[in-house]
Amino acid sequence: MSRLTRGVVILLSLLSVFALSIAVSRGASGRLFYEWSASGVEPGGGI
Repeated sequence: MSRLTRGVVILLSLLSVFALSIAVSRGASGRLFYEWSASGVEPGGGI
């Protein structure tokens, strides 16, 4: 794999993670935190 291709793959994966975190913080965070607290996972803690 060339260096340019590797850079593009890394950039796309970072963008997808960034978009996912935005989507979570926009609308789903309340529901996710509710589900996590119901299952015993602390919101804001480690995964």
